[in-house]
Amino acid sequence: MRSGPSIYMSQILVHKQKRNESLLFQDLYFIRKSPDVKSGVEEVVCDICKKGLEDGLSVTAKTIGQKTKLFCGSHFPN
Repeated sequence: MRSGPSIYMSQILVHKQKRNESLLFQDLYFIRKSPDVKSGVEEVVCDICKKGLEDGLSVTAKTIGQKTKLFCGSHFPN
């Protein structure tokens, strides 16, 4: 079950004695729960030779179809 944002309200009533009037200050606060963020980390290596930054190679990402592939300079497709 998903709930909507919580709403909080604050009010301050100020009386002015000289003019015999009142002022009402209102604030509304909409509090939303922030979504959970999931992330992961993997070592960057070439998908073909499995060598990477530790071996002194640069690695470049290329999107092929719907997938992202990683290639070193020797295996980067043209």
